[in-house]
Amino acid sequence: SASTAGAKSKVPGLQFLGQAIVPTGTTFAGTTVGGLSSITYDADRNVYYVLSDDQSQINPARFYTLSIDVGPSFDAGDVHFDAVTTLQKPGGGPYPTGGLDPEGLALTKDRQLILTSEGNTNTLLAPFVRRYDLAGDYLADLPVPGYYLPTADHSSGIRFNLAFESAGVPPNGRFFFTATENALFQDGPAATPTNGSPSRILRYNLQNGQLDREYLYETDPIFEP
Repeated sequence: SASTAGAKSKVPGLQFLGQAIVPTGTTFAGTTVGGLSSITYDADRNVYYVLSDDQSQINPARFYTLSIDVGPSFDAGDVHFDAVTTLQKPGGGPYPTGGLDPEGLALTKDRQLILTSEGNTNTLLAPFVRRYDLAGDYLADLPVPGYYLPTADHSSGIRFNLAFESAGVPPNGRFFFTATENALFQDGPAATPTNGSPSRILRYNLQNGQLDREYLYETDPIFEP
């Protein structure tokens, strides 16, 4: 149909330009860059905000502002670290060691950042979804239902290292999405080489700050043992 043809014509093409590897041990402004777990683009400033996955163990939890020159080719010389911003916990001050597991970062249309923390089942650290301003100051939590919270007996809640990893805002800017990587304990087993796992996708309405939808997504089995 014409509408189908029109939709197909809008699908962007992808072309591999290159890669940039930040070597282990790279430092910037007195911090160790470490692993980078999420990236979000700020079109107004033409910069990227990139989240360190450091759990406040080497330096306090933080994100970096990067300029990236994207052209006909791409390598490490096109990536420039411009600033580092420490994330403030609710009430102020940097996060303590092990006080979060920073994973996802997304910029909203009203120029706030939304941060996801995976939490830690082993230490009963709750996962969270939080709003920040670009200075790294805490603004508010987006509510996470109690049935996601870790439990010592694993009767319910997140599994270790299988909780909120993703963060995304659609082009219309109305919603924020995150997801668990595998089932909550009460939802079913974790993935194995023979079975998938029922993950939950969460949709937050950014107009009222409420969780308004949850979707079930069945992951594939693990590719190999």
